[in-house]
Amino acid sequence: MLETSRLLDKKRSMKIVVPETLVWVLAELSELGIRIFRKKNIFNRDKFREMRFPVWTCSVGKSQDLLHFQSLFPLKTSLQETIRWYQEQKLL
Repeated sequence: MLETSRLLDKKRSMKIVVPETLVWVLAELSELGIRIFRKKNIFNRDKFREMRFPVWTCSVGKSQDLLHFQSLFPLKTSLQETIRWYQEQKLL
């Protein structure tokens, strides 16, 4: 999260806690808006389902040790490309 904030030139980031029911309603409304206005939207029911997973932290340590995995691109480079794509799609 901190690296993403730096790449977006944000001084700080904050955690916002929103009730799950409200998020579900917003996802449904977003889907409706997508159908009505035929515009892309970064938030939808699929994103809601993804957000419900309790933990999104992982480590590549085990795959590096067992499978000798080596990533092709550094995290910063991949984040920059992802941010650029979202900006080009007018989603950020």
